[in-house]
Amino acid sequence: MSGPPIVVSSVLRLLSATGVVVLVIGCDSEKTVTECAFGVDPSTLRCRTEPYDSGGNAAAEPDSGDPGPSVERPDAGSGEDDVRELPDVVAGEDTGPIASEVPDVVSTGLADGQCIPGHAETPMDRRIGFPCSSHGECESCYCYDEQYLSWGPGETGGRFRFCTLDCSGGTGSSCAAAGIDDYEYACVKFTSQLVSDYELEVAGVCVPRCQKAEECQAYGPQYNQCGSSWEGASIQAIGTCQITEPE
Repeated sequence: MSGPPIVVSSVLRLLSATGVVVLVIGCDSEKTVTECAFGVDPSTLRCRTEPYDSGGNAAAEPDSGDPGPSVERPDAGSGEDDVRELPDVVAGEDTGPIASEVPDVVSTGLADGQCIPGHAETPMDRRIGFPCSSHGECESCYCYDEQYLSWGPGETGGRFRFCTLDCSGGTGSSCAAAGIDDYEYACVKFTSQLVSDYELEVAGVCVPRCQKAEECQAYGPQYNQCGSSWEGASIQAIGTCQITEPE
């Protein structure tokens, strides 16, 4: 007998306890036992060659039991609360510059203390010791405005001011680094008595060194003295450019 078996006599029994149908058929005195893995097609009485569901349609592939690799999906969030956390940004909207990063320069000019390199009103091209009238004129952005040397005449009237650095102490207080060499500038430090008498906020400033008054003319015509004291109190061990105090 060749090919799938055909039932030609009474069906003795159908067993499907494990999902496999066992068909026992009789053909005269000879018996043939055939296992039908997908059951028997009732229209042909042949073993089915593929799985079918109870409705007669092709069944899905048997489940291997392996769920396969898990796929992580992004958390969609809780909805309304997450939306409220997003910034309210309108597409194409120009919010303009950040105020804290852009100096507030008005047409009337800059206030003393605002130094912007390259700006027309703050050239910052005067070195330490040169006369000045505002911080923006000095490379150091500090035009001295307290009592030391203030008895001298200013460039445009008023008291004398000069470009300098605060050398009272701490990082960046070295005068030597600001000069064309280590000798050009020295730090004059005011005594506690001078600080108290003149209510000084800065206790030490950088000024040009000198050995004679004529050397100070390179910094400004107001300088006419090379000295090391102020009102009898020593402020520097070597000479620095000064203006003769009025008697």
